[in-house]
This record gives sequence, structure tokens and C-alpha cells, in this order.
Amino acid sequence: MKFDQVRMFKSVKAKIIILKGGEYKMAYKITEKCISCGACAAECPVGCISQGEERFEINKDMCIGCGTCAGVCPVGAPEEDND
Repeated sequence: MKFDQVRMFKSVKAKIIILKGGEYKMAYKITEKCISCGACAAECPVGCISQGEERFEINKDMCIGCGTCAGVCPVGAPEEDND
């Protein structure tokens, strides 16, 4: 996926990423399940994940909704941010 193929819209509740062709994805968030192993940050293709005070955090403005973080997390902490 190329960045020029992505249009981002922010609503009051969630960031929705609209791809050409009408497909959409939500930005991700890291839940309290995080064990701070760093697997997600190491694999994020856009570098939007960093260590926070209690767990890793995702910069929603940079997240492209690819789900790579969810795919490598051993405890399933990253989830689509529907809030």
C-alpha cells in the first residue's frame, strides 16, 4: 500500500482510513493486555508505535490500519480503535 493511495478522515470517535476502491480500515490501539515486549514496534511499517508510560502506544495520526502489529503481538493487545 502506498501513502498516496490513502485518504484519511477523522471523526469524533475514530480515525477511518479509506483506500482507493472503497475499502476502509480503522487505526489501531494497544489495550491493557500489552506486556511491553516491543514486537509490535519492531514490525510497524510506518514507525507509529512507541513505548509509553505503562505500555506501548500507537500514534493514531500515523497509523495506516494495516494490522501488522496485531499479527505479531503474542498476547493480542493491538485492536482496531472503534472508539
